[in-house]
Amino acid sequence: MNYRTLSRNIGFTLVELLVVIAIIGVLVALLLPAIQAAREAGRRAQCLNNLKQNALAVLLYDETRGYLPPAIISDELPVWQTSILPFIEQENLKGIIDGLAGSSLYSLDETIRHIEVNSYICPTRGPRSIISIPGPSTWAGAPSDYAGNLGDVGRLQYPDEPLENVMFSTCWSVRRPPSVNDLRPTGTIVSLHKRYDSAGQLCDECQGCNTETWTNALELRQITDGTSKTLLTGEKHIPREDLGTTGQDLANYVVYADTAYWQGEGSWNQCRGGGPGFGIAQSPEEPASKVTLQGIARQVYVFGSYHPGVCNFAYTDGSVDALQVDIDEYALGRLCNREDGAIAIAR
Repeated sequence: MNYRTLSRNIGFTLVELLVVIAIIGVLVALLLPAIQAAREAGRRAQCLNNLKQNALAVLLYDETRGYLPPAIISDELPVWQTSILPFIEQENLKGIIDGLAGSSLYSLDETIRHIEVNSYICPTRGPRSIISIPGPSTWAGAPSDYAGNLGDVGRLQYPDEPLENVMFSTCWSVRRPPSVNDLRPTGTIVSLHKRYDSAGQLCDECQGCNTETWTNALELRQITDGTSKTLLTGEKHIPREDLGTTGQDLANYVVYADTAYWQGEGSWNQCRGGGPGFGIAQSPEEPASKVTLQGIARQVYVFGSYHPGVCNFAYTDGSVDALQVDIDEYALGRLCNREDGAIAIAR
């Protein structure tokens, strides 16, 4: 009698293989958002740490000098982020910049202008190429994702005043126009440049200054609302389409989109404000705000981030927090104003 041994092939059938692949696909679909969320949480925490380190550097600057660093000294001279370089272990870079001693920052060597400072970059936006600009190539340089708090943009003090009046006054701290002649920046990193005399002539107090010879007027004791209740710095809103560029129509910009950390061409490039009409940008896709200034429809930028739903800030006591992007604009303005007597609780 012949016996035949029946053998069964060991392995997956096509149907079984498809089932396994489907299960793996479902698991990946379930786990991927969690992995991405965990990575973003790490990036957001690093961004908060950057803001904290920069805020502590500002406080060390104040401890050393007796006043807070000015937003800018004048258009072509060092800004607040160059002032705090020694306190974030960038003494050599600061020394090179100070070597200009009153000269234009635009004369910086190209290699120096392109040095990136890690604590000025939000990891969610990530590193990017040197900022390009359709104007002078000497404006190009390494970027910064953080801005000083300029204040409430005057909208809380003069809600019925034309925006052109209050915005230019809070930007430049000049006593003009007469209808708001007592208006000044209400923030914590403010510009005290471009002062004018009664004849409308530019005073020479800015001439020949650098970060070592300039004296700012803003001291911590003047933050009467409390350092833990007043914003110091925050993330800049830079629309995704403008990331890595100042924008293409410079004539119609009050503030450029993305700017080098040492670029002093106007205090709005290194600072942002908040208040009615100047809320936190809702997303990276949100375009610049359009306002009419000097009869021209211009573009301005506010605080904003690339983190979903929140924007990171540092307070003047060195603490940090993530604010919801839909925070009430009046509450944001109160947090930006150092001395209005109204305490806004955002955390």
